[in-house]
Amino acid sequence: MNRRQFFAASAGVLPVVAGCSISSVEDPWKSAGNKPKILTSFAPLYCFAAKVAGEDAAVKCLLTTRGPHFHNDATVTDLELARGCTAFVINGIGLDEGLADKLGSNCGNPSWQVANLGASIKEHHLREGACHHDHGAGEEHDHGHDPHVWLGAKHAQTMTQAMIDFMVKIDPSREQGYRSRGASFIQELQQLALTGKERLSKCKDRRLISFHDSLVYFGDTYGVDIVDSIELEAGHEPSAPRINALARKCRLANVRLIAVEPQFPSHTSARLLLQELRKQNVDAQFVEVDPMETCAENDLTADYYVRRITMNIDNLVAAMS
Repeated sequence: MNRRQFFAASAGVLPVVAGCSISSVEDPWKSAGNKPKILTSFAPLYCFAAKVAGEDAAVKCLLTTRGPHFHNDATVTDLELARGCTAFVINGIGLDEGLADKLGSNCGNPSWQVANLGASIKEHHLREGACHHDHGAGEEHDHGHDPHVWLGAKHAQTMTQAMIDFMVKIDPSREQGYRSRGASFIQELQQLALTGKERLSKCKDRRLISFHDSLVYFGDTYGVDIVDSIELEAGHEPSAPRINALARKCRLANVRLIAVEPQFPSHTSARLLLQELRKQNVDAQFVEVDPMETCAENDLTADYYVRRITMNIDNLVAAMS
């Protein structure tokens, strides 16, 4: 069954995939009991929700190795998670609303509700975005705003506060716990940003080329100049002329660092740019910076976000020193 057929079922009709009906899948929320059941779209949002929820709510992540840019297909388990959840938490800003609509129309959850954390960020705090994302069934969207807000420190704090407010709204009996844990996590994010800024401010070489157009908010937070990106469209290799143009731009702007993502450390286009710069006697290097769009499922814990931001800072300080 192709993805267009998969999402062709009308609202309330539970599709059958590979001969298996949704009802035959074991309830993934069984152990949650009467706690709120929070499903998040991808890893950073899982961390925001899990830090706020603590033991008072069950939190699961829909997308781990797939990531929000390429959610072309859904599985029976995805739909079962959606059918049993209290709420689906999304980033918004044009990134995962389509996924929420498709799941809501097909999962058979009569009380389906969505918490759009990105909607809590005021428009003047958003940067323009030029990246395209394939949402399946031939749909591509050019975002008016850059959706990678979870990588900005203030944006992450705003989204966490929105998560706190949402949990209190749906589960007021546990308000004290949600507010206490959420406030502690916001303080942790504030300290993370202060420490990161201080460490990177001591580096003289704070310019880099990103792998795809995802690091602008991160750069704003930590004082890193994102000069350009290799991929203008996530998942689409750039042309040879673009690689040559990027090499010229790097040489003229004295940029030697190329950010690569841990999921694609030796991606062809990044390797080509590295080789071209070295041919031109530029001491070009890779530096691993994780935008956290995908993750290994067994690595996803509540502290994953803080661990990965810290790793990004460590890697940049080492490369920029």
